[in-house]
This record gives sequence, C-alpha cells and structure tokens, in this order.
Amino acid sequence: MSILRCGSPGTTTTISSPGQAILLSPCSTYTGSIAVATSFPGQLGIFGVKTITESLIASNAPTLTSLISKDLETIGTAFIANSLTAIANISLPALKSVPVLRLENVGPVLSGVDLSAYDGPGNVTISQTWIEMLNASSFAPTILDSLTIFQNRELETIDLSSLSSATNITIAQNSANPAINLTKLKSSTSGIYLNQLSALDLNSLKNVSNGGLTISTSTLETIDLPLLSSTSNLSIVQNSALTTINLPLLREISGSNQRSQSSSNQTQSQSAVLTIANNTLLTGDISLPNLTTISGSISINGTFSNLSLPQLSSFTLPILLQSTQNISTTCDNLAFSTFPTDTNTSSSPSNITCIYPNHSPSPHSTAYQLTTAIIAAVSSAGIMLLISLIACIFLCFQRRQKRRRVKELEMRRWKSRSWRTLEEERRMMKAWPMYKGDNGSSVGGF
Repeated sequence: MSILRCGSPGTTTTISSPGQAILLSPCSTYTGSIAVATSFPGQLGIFGVKTITESLIASNAPTLTSLISKDLETIGTAFIANSLTAIANISLPALKSVPVLRLENVGPVLSGVDLSAYDGPGNVTISQTWIEMLNASSFAPTILDSLTIFQNRELETIDLSSLSSATNITIAQNSANPAINLTKLKSSTSGIYLNQLSALDLNSLKNVSNGGLTISTSTLETIDLPLLSSTSNLSIVQNSALTTINLPLLREISGSNQRSQSSSNQTQSQSAVLTIANNTLLTGDISLPNLTTISGSISINGTFSNLSLPQLSSFTLPILLQSTQNISTTCDNLAFSTFPTDTNTSSSPSNITCIYPNHSPSPHSTAYQLTTAIIAAVSSAGIMLLISLIACIFLCFQRRQKRRRVKELEMRRWKSRSWRTLEEERRMMKAWPMYKGDNGSSVGGF
C-alpha cells in the first residue's frame, strides 16, 4: 500500500463513494483523518481498518443512510457524527477507545447505535438525536471524562449501569423523561446535573466535588441516595411528584465551584449551596440527619412542614426558609439549637430568614425571640442572685444579733449583785440623795 492510500499525519481523506471506502480495507492503521463527503450516497462501510490515528468525521451528509465499521477499534482524536438527517444506523461494535465521541442532530430515522465495546475514558456528547434507548448492548463505558446527553427527543432509557466514574455528567432536556440507571457510579469530580427524568438509580454514589449534584424538573417521587456522604452543592428543584428525600449519610456540603444551571431559579437559590425548592408535593419533613457542615448558605422553599438538621454545627452564610405551612418551630430550633458557635464565622441570628403564612419576613423574628430569651434568662438570673444575696444578709444579721444578745447577757451577769439588781439601785439613788452603799461610803446625788 502506498502512503497516500493509508494516509499521512495531519491530512484528511474525504470519502465520496462506497468504492473509495473499499480502497481503505488493506490499511490496518490509517494515518490522519477520514471524512465523509457531504454528497456521500447510501451506506458507508469501512472494513479492515483497526486504527485511525486522528479523526473520523461524518457531518452535513443528508444522503448518508448508515455508517458501519466492524473492525475499527481505536480513533486517536475524535469520532463526530453531526447533522445526518437520513442516517438509520451507526454501528461501530469494536470501537474501544476515542477521546471525543459526538453524536449530534442525527435522525429522525435513526433506529440504533452500536458502540457496545466503548470503555472510555473520553468526552461523550449525545444530543438532538432520535435514539430511543442507551443500554449495555449499545453503549457501556466504565470511565468517562464527561458525559452529556441533551435534548434527545425519543430517549426513554439511559442504562449506564457499567459506569463507575465520571468527571462530570449532564443529562438534561430529553423530552421523553428517561429512566436513568447509574447504579455503579461512585464519584464525580466536576458535578452531576440531571434534568427531566422519570426514574433514577444512584445507589452507589458517595462523593460529588466541584459542580455538585442537581436534580430538577423530574417526575421522581423519591430521591434516594443511600451512600452519598459529601457534595460541593446540592440542588433539588421543581420535581413535581417528589414526596420523599432520603440522604441518610450526607455529612458535608463543601460549597466549592457551584455549577451554573440552565433553569431560571431564584437568585438566592442559585447562590445557595443547599437548595430545595418548588417541589410541590414535598409537604412533610425534610430531614438531613447526619449533615454537620455546610460551607455556604441554605435556601429551602416550598410546601414543607419541617426542616430537621439535628447534627448541623457549622455554616457560614444566611439561611432562607420559605413555606406555605407554619414553620415557626423549625425557625426557633435553628436559632436556639443548631446555630454555630464557631467564632471564625460571620453568622448571627439575623442571617436566618423565615417566611410563612401570617408571619413577617423581616430577618429575623427568631433574632427578636433570641434577644427576648436572652433578656429573660438574664432577668431570671438577676432575680435569683438578688434573692440569694438577701437571704445571705438576713442570715448574717441573725447570727450577729444572736452573738450580741449573748454578750449583753454575760455583761449583765457580771455587773449584777446578789441582793439587788442595777435597776433597783438606780431607783434608790433617785429616792435618797444620801445613801450609804454596802461598804459604808456615801452614795447620793448632788
């Protein structure tokens, strides 16, 4: 084979007919890139080629009906299928490795995609397609750098049960509200954003850093994350059927690098590191039983009746609680029980704002309640101290009086005579001016 037939570095060979594609078959490795001509008619089969050192690109080819390569295992740079309106089948069953994989605007007659050998890592984008299902028989990576599945009109099932790690994941605005299975996913280092879904399995997820975890605009009745222990942000917003949130092991929301969201939430909700808002059927308790640290603000808005954060000991920014139910007990508990004592924080009771029926939204009535409670406590302590002081003075006075009476009695006994008292002697002295005392001397007045 000549170098021209098997390519060269930095060059792109454009295939415009099935016959030209056959000429590639002797090349186990094709150097450079292969592109499909916009006028390519019908089915493209690439056989014999196991490695393309750069890219395979099929873009803006309205008459391309299928793309098949049963031997291709490695693409060095990217596989891009874009704007293929007539394509019905994309089958690369041996493809194991490609750094960038993009299926964009393909269909509406696309009936299947076979990328079953692809293992990652890589950056995968599947958007604006008519694919109905992604499962282990068609797509089963174990490690990905990024995964974006976006605006696919017919996608009902996303089974990525083989995926254990991904840098970031975005699955959003897929019109059929797909069921999502990520049951082996343990961690994400740049966030998970899930939007418009009907079922979710994240039973192995333990840690989400940087972008945090967002679940929004779903028909989920329960959000169950049994192993999640830490995330940079947590946002659960506009889930119309949601009645239960189960996060039994969540200990920390670190608040780093919050991911921007496409949904139009309230400004304060977007800046909060913990946001639970506009879940209309979430009318009962919201409980995060082991959450101890929130490095940022909290915004809870909806129809909930109580927020329980029994272990919360550290947060740094304001709390906003807004409900259609009376949440005065929750607000008081936050003000008196879970308020941080860390002197390095800037928080104060005025950072807790509660809004509920027949209640002023000024920040914060619990600040007033806290001030009143402090005044009452100080007053009670002052009264007790005063009572103790009066009792002490009374006891000391009683003891002093007793000692004085004893002393006077002893003095009287010492001065008394055997046959008359001092009072009798005084009366005699007044009666007789000259009176002889016991010793014969004159005693009397002047």
